[in-house]
Amino acid sequence: MRKRVGLILLLSVMTMALLPALAFAQTEDNSQIADAAKTDIAAQSQDPSNDPFDYASEADKKKALKAAENSFPDKYDLRDVDGKSYVTPVKFQNPFGTCWGFAAIAAAESSILGSGIAADDGYDESNLDLSEKHLVYFVSQAINDQANPQYGEGTHAEENTTLVDLLNGGGVPYMASSLFASGMGPNLESRDPILEYRGKNGWIQKRTAGSKVINYCYDDEDDWSIPEEWRFKQSYVLKESYSLPSPAKVDEETKAYEYNEAGTNAIKEMLMEKRAVQIGFCADTSSPSQESGDGVYISKNWAHYTYDADREANHAVTIIGWDDNYDKSNFVEGHEPPENGAWLVKNSWGSGEREFPNKGAGWGIEKDGVHTGYFWLSYYDKTLSLPEALAFERSNVENTYYIDEHDFMPVNEMTAFTLPKEVRMANVFKAEECETLDKVSCETTYPGTRVVNEVYLLQAGFTDPTDGILVDKTEATFEYGGFHTMELKTPDIIQKGQSYAVVQTQTTPQGDYAFNAPLAYGKEMSKQMDMNVWTEGVINSRESYVYMDGKWNDYSEDKIKETIFSPTFVLFALDNFPIKGYCTPRDNLSLRVRGNTKMDVGKENIFSIYYTGSGETEFDAPAVKWELAGEGSDSFTITPDPEHSDRVTVSAGDYGSALLTVTAEGIGTTVVRLTTNKRQLGSISTEGAFVYSGKAIKPKPVVEDEQGEVVPADSYTISYRNNKKCGQAEVLVKCKADDPKYEGDISGSFVIQPQKAVIRTVTPGKKKLTVKIRNQKASGVSYYRVSYREKGKSGWQTKKFKASGSKLVLKKLKTGKRYQVKVTAFGKNGFGGDTSKVKTSRKVR
Repeated sequence: MRKRVGLILLLSVMTMALLPALAFAQTEDNSQIADAAKTDIAAQSQDPSNDPFDYASEADKKKALKAAENSFPDKYDLRDVDGKSYVTPVKFQNPFGTCWGFAAIAAAESSILGSGIAADDGYDESNLDLSEKHLVYFVSQAINDQANPQYGEGTHAEENTTLVDLLNGGGVPYMASSLFASGMGPNLESRDPILEYRGKNGWIQKRTAGSKVINYCYDDEDDWSIPEEWRFKQSYVLKESYSLPSPAKVDEETKAYEYNEAGTNAIKEMLMEKRAVQIGFCADTSSPSQESGDGVYISKNWAHYTYDADREANHAVTIIGWDDNYDKSNFVEGHEPPENGAWLVKNSWGSGEREFPNKGAGWGIEKDGVHTGYFWLSYYDKTLSLPEALAFERSNVENTYYIDEHDFMPVNEMTAFTLPKEVRMANVFKAEECETLDKVSCETTYPGTRVVNEVYLLQAGFTDPTDGILVDKTEATFEYGGFHTMELKTPDIIQKGQSYAVVQTQTTPQGDYAFNAPLAYGKEMSKQMDMNVWTEGVINSRESYVYMDGKWNDYSEDKIKETIFSPTFVLFALDNFPIKGYCTPRDNLSLRVRGNTKMDVGKENIFSIYYTGSGETEFDAPAVKWELAGEGSDSFTITPDPEHSDRVTVSAGDYGSALLTVTAEGIGTTVVRLTTNKRQLGSISTEGAFVYSGKAIKPKPVVEDEQGEVVPADSYTISYRNNKKCGQAEVLVKCKADDPKYEGDISGSFVIQPQKAVIRTVTPGKKKLTVKIRNQKASGVSYYRVSYREKGKSGWQTKKFKASGSKLVLKKLKTGKRYQVKVTAFGKNGFGGDTSKVKTSRKVR
């Protein structure tokens, strides 16, 4: 689904029923339920969250740490870098638990300021104001546009759940970066009053402060909704997100906390690049209700250190600086961190330096007797979680671009694992307008991942994402996990209505293949965890593909998801792969091919081109190039028309299939598949006589085509019916789907005869004979025919007996006469076996 992008789970104060267990919150322990629902992906699977950012070797780690020690200053503050500030003012998140959204927007604002693109638009730290409301609202709302193939994808809730409940529902950093990557924000609040962090009517919640009633925040009882048409509007374009290693590491074996200096250095690296870092941690309270710095984890100096490793993160903030020499004695007495050093952190609980609506409570480091809204957070806090930085590449003001994409689901996490065998991921897009594909995106989890992106122009009836011509191959290695964009070597022209695929292969430094998939808690999981909110993903057929075990599979099929994730996949919401195509619009002019692509061997077809699109402007004919591609290209020959470059003659010299491509300079390349008309099967026969043996009988048939030529056995498959018991059996021949020469199916028959009958005894009685035979009923014999005559006579009389037993009685015989007897067994279709030997009786009494 293309989205046109134009101008125009951490939380505070939350309800448990709304929050997945992996989002940051003060919650009861749901670990047993979550553990029971974890997917059993594969024996070779790795959980990158355990320690995804370890260096490949201890030597590399030491080298990196040594380099970091020599490059980072002791103290750094994004509010004062060479006399300039890259930090916007502190804001106040009330009336909702939207700290995760405020942390993400604060990180985005600093990054945009630090990159210089804000200044190009006339913004600085005083007036750059991105919309938290747009972000948190559309995370909480499923897509409500029925024209969108992913209609219904996103957050869902029970009927009694209000918008207030949803906005208090919490989140994780991935939600913000995934929405930004999909062209949903960030947006400047100045674009429209609807984007400001307040309700539609501007209702204000007031509170008593001493003897006065003051404006506290905007009221949650107001209408905080945003029209659906605002979903895909964006002021700045996300280029990359960096999922950084956390300074708080958990040992995989002992599960004990370890300080991870590589995480500290990674955060410093981002800050030095003028990118603030959003991060989660366990605060004394997850709401702005704490007006004193004297708490369990935070000191009166506004220095925070969560020393209890068993606590979970419940609040999101933004790191904007550090001080290696910040004294550990500033923290809560008796619970000081092991060493000096702390992060300078921007909170979202308001500032005394601000006016309504961002004045907030009296919270944070004091400056000139005023609480600023900032605090110190120890490097050694044991709950630091999910640090992430963002990078933006350009302003989208007065610009329009397209994103071809299928993934819009707010994700809780990226499920990731590695395999020694090749695994690839792909998305297929159909261009709704003429466009130029400039870059593609990927999402990585493992550090040092190598990503190879291949772009294929597909033919109309493509069978997999490589069923076309390769037009671009781009490679890059990414130090950190996260969202990344990759510019193509040469932008590719995509015509209106044309399908193209982005095929992605990821490998780790160890040489394994990496698989990444967005995941969130689905409805079944929410039921088990007694939550009233869940997420739904929409994966339609022919949108996403995964290559495993040597073949491409449509990711929309449940059997593929079950193979990858085990049967527990039904508990989760899965989405298309986060592979996108970033495009710029082109003039609406496309190239079309005329000609019959179904050809007879030995004959010629003429192909020509024409152009279609809007506008009446005539133009000089562009240079045109015709080519053959694919494995079967040797079966065809192109003969150019010497007078008309827009016309060629194609000859089919042999049976097969190939791609015919035609490129008009400046307009694009069209791909069509040539196939030869295949021969139909004409006849089938089997040779030889077949007798019941107790085993299935499988004679090899002779198959001829409609022209009377024998069809090679490797061109078809054979199956049989009713080919064990006596009677008429059937042989079925079906041409293989990929056979280049033959097609169709045909059936024939052959007879399985009963075995030769055997007379065991002939016993005379009073005017009768009792004939005992070998019973053949189990072989499918339907009846026996008994022939008898007086000894010495020439003519035979016959009598028919059902095959119900092994005793046949001939009556009304002549007394004193001897009789000769023989027996033949018959199947139900009247086909008889060999007749038994003649047996002569004694005289009848």
